[in-house]
Amino acid sequence: MRDPETIEYGMGMSLREARTLLDCARRDVERGLSPSHAKMEKRTAAAEALTFGGWAESYFRHNYRHEMAEIASLTLSATR
Repeated sequence: MRDPETIEYGMGMSLREARTLLDCARRDVERGLSPSHAKMEKRTAAAEALTFGGWAESYFRHNYRHEMAEIASLTLSATR
């Protein structure tokens, strides 16, 4: 079973890139941060951003009031 605190970067990178990432991960650990948790949170945020539910929530949060006001004014002008 895999250790939950183990972080994997994959084989699609050069040794130099891997060493740079390792240095960054070590610095994070020294500061008390968990690189594996940060990577997992980043993946989760990206996955949630791509879901229809995430998109719909964002849409209604940003556009709903503006569009409802526009629809209301169009409805009022049509009834006059």
